[in-house]
Amino acid sequence: MGYRHIPIVPGQFRDEDATRFDTALAELEAPILAFCRTGSRSTTLWALSAAVKIASSDLLSTAHATGYDLHALKPCLDARREAAAHAPGGSRAAAPRDDVVIIGGGAGS
Repeated sequence: MGYRHIPIVPGQFRDEDATRFDTALAELEAPILAFCRTGSRSTTLWALSAAVKIASSDLLSTAHATGYDLHALKPCLDARREAAAHAPGGSRAAAPRDDVVIIGGGAGS
Protein backbone atom coordinates (compact mmCIF):
# COMPACT_ATOMS: atom_id res chain seq x y z
CA MET A 1 0.00 0.00 0.00
CA GLY A 2 1.39 3.37 -0.97
CA TYR A 3 1.25 6.40 1.29
CA ARG A 4 1.38 10.15 0.82
CA HIS A 5 1.42 12.71 3.63
CA ILE A 6 -0.08 16.07 2.71
CA PRO A 7 -0.09 18.23 5.85
CA ILE A 8 -2.80 20.89 5.92
CA VAL A 9 -3.47 23.56 8.52
CA PRO A 10 -7.27 23.62 8.98
CA GLY A 11 -8.81 26.43 6.94
CA GLN A 12 -5.55 27.30 5.17
CA PHE A 13 -5.61 25.56 1.81
CA ARG A 14 -3.19 26.63 -0.91
CA ASP A 15 -3.04 25.80 -4.60
CA GLU A 16 0.12 23.79 -3.84
CA ASP A 17 -1.92 21.57 -1.51
CA ALA A 18 -4.42 20.73 -4.25
CA THR A 19 -1.53 20.12 -6.66
CA ARG A 20 0.07 17.70 -4.21
CA PHE A 21 -3.29 15.92 -3.86
CA ASP A 22 -3.58 15.77 -7.69
CA THR A 23 -0.11 14.23 -7.87
CA ALA A 24 -0.98 11.66 -5.22
CA LEU A 25 -4.13 10.67 -7.11
CA ALA A 26 -2.14 10.28 -10.31
CA GLU A 27 0.72 8.31 -8.77
CA LEU A 28 -0.88 6.09 -6.14
CA GLU A 29 -2.58 2.83 -6.92
CA ALA A 30 -6.35 2.73 -6.42
CA PRO A 31 -8.31 2.55 -4.31
CA ILE A 32 -7.13 5.60 -2.41
CA LEU A 33 -8.02 6.37 1.19
CA ALA A 34 -7.91 10.06 2.12
CA PHE A 35 -8.21 10.68 5.83
CA CYS A 36 -7.90 13.35 8.48
CA ARG A 37 -9.42 13.94 11.90
CA THR A 38 -12.93 14.85 10.69
CA GLY A 39 -12.76 14.25 6.95
CA SER A 40 -13.20 17.98 6.20
CA ARG A 41 -9.62 18.61 5.04
CA SER A 42 -9.64 15.47 2.89
CA THR A 43 -13.01 16.40 1.39
CA THR A 44 -11.81 19.94 0.70
CA LEU A 45 -8.63 18.69 -1.01
CA TRP A 46 -10.71 16.28 -3.08
CA ALA A 47 -13.06 19.09 -4.16
CA LEU A 48 -10.21 21.48 -4.98
CA SER A 49 -8.51 18.78 -6.98
CA ALA A 50 -11.64 17.76 -8.87
CA ALA A 51 -12.79 21.35 -9.50
CA VAL A 52 -10.76 21.61 -12.70
CA LYS A 53 -12.88 18.87 -14.27
CA ILE A 54 -16.19 18.88 -12.36
CA ALA A 55 -18.64 21.77 -11.88
CA SER A 56 -18.69 23.23 -8.39
CA SER A 57 -22.43 22.54 -8.08
CA ASP A 58 -21.78 18.81 -8.54
CA LEU A 59 -18.87 18.83 -6.09
CA LEU A 60 -20.88 20.70 -3.47
CA SER A 61 -23.82 18.35 -3.93
CA THR A 62 -21.61 15.27 -3.54
CA ALA A 63 -19.94 16.70 -0.44
CA HIS A 64 -23.30 17.66 1.06
CA ALA A 65 -24.69 14.17 0.44
CA THR A 66 -21.84 12.78 2.54
CA GLY A 67 -22.27 15.27 5.37
CA TYR A 68 -19.83 18.05 4.42
CA ASP A 69 -20.87 21.63 3.73
CA LEU A 70 -18.32 23.17 1.38
CA HIS A 71 -20.50 26.01 0.07
CA ALA A 72 -18.03 28.62 1.35
CA LEU A 73 -15.50 27.05 -1.01
CA LYS A 74 -17.61 27.67 -4.15
CA PRO A 75 -15.74 30.83 -5.30
CA CYS A 76 -12.42 29.01 -5.01
CA LEU A 77 -13.76 25.93 -6.85
CA ASP A 78 -15.10 28.13 -9.64
CA ALA A 79 -11.81 30.04 -9.86
CA ARG A 80 -9.80 26.81 -10.14
CA ARG A 81 -12.08 25.55 -12.92
CA GLU A 82 -11.85 28.88 -14.76
CA ALA A 83 -8.06 29.01 -14.43
CA ALA A 84 -7.74 25.44 -15.72
CA ALA A 85 -9.94 26.23 -18.71
CA HIS A 86 -7.62 29.10 -19.70
CA ALA A 87 -4.32 27.43 -18.89
CA PRO A 88 -2.05 26.65 -21.84
CA GLY A 89 -2.15 22.93 -22.55
CA GLY A 90 -5.18 22.43 -20.31
CA SER A 91 -5.25 21.19 -16.76
CA ARG A 92 -2.58 18.85 -15.43
CA ALA A 93 -4.81 17.68 -12.60
CA ALA A 94 -5.57 14.02 -12.25
CA ALA A 95 -8.80 12.89 -13.84
CA PRO A 96 -11.72 12.59 -11.42
CA ARG A 97 -11.87 9.15 -9.88
CA ASP A 98 -14.62 7.13 -8.25
CA ASP A 99 -12.18 5.08 -6.20
CA VAL A 100 -11.26 7.67 -3.57
CA VAL A 101 -12.64 7.01 -0.11
CA ILE A 102 -12.62 9.90 2.36
CA ILE A 103 -13.01 9.34 6.09
CA GLY A 104 -12.66 11.28 9.31
CA GLY A 105 -10.74 9.35 11.92
CA GLY A 106 -12.04 11.28 14.91
CA ALA A 107 -9.97 12.80 17.65
CA GLY A 108 -9.50 9.53 19.48
CA SER A 109 -7.05 9.67 22.32
